[in-house]
Amino acid sequence: ARKATHEIVPEAGFVVKCLDDNGRKIFINMCGSDKVAAPGSWEEGKIPDNIAEKLDKAHIAPDESLRFPLSLSDAVYDLDKAGKPCTTFDCIFNLEVLKQAMAE
Repeated sequence: ARKATHEIVPEAGFVVKCLDDNGRKIFINMCGSDKVAAPGSWEEGKIPDNIAEKLDKAHIAPDESLRFPLSLSDAVYDLDKAGKPCTTFDCIFNLEVLKQAMAE
């Protein structure tokens, strides 16, 4: 049985640019939508204490239990500004999570 799908029209956030093993550019458009769940008891503008503690420690000891719901698009193969091949993804988080990430 095929799972139900829902179209999401996200709000733009920021772009993460990186390279794959072959030096090809990858652009990840970080977006937000209220149709994507927030982790835990996230409230408008307020990170839950347990998540804030894990984020504070993440650079020292990554915690695999720290997970954020997201929706990831299929890869789009395109050309960058210089006309070189690149790959683009849209990564959609909860809108409040995205806003908090942009504020940090």
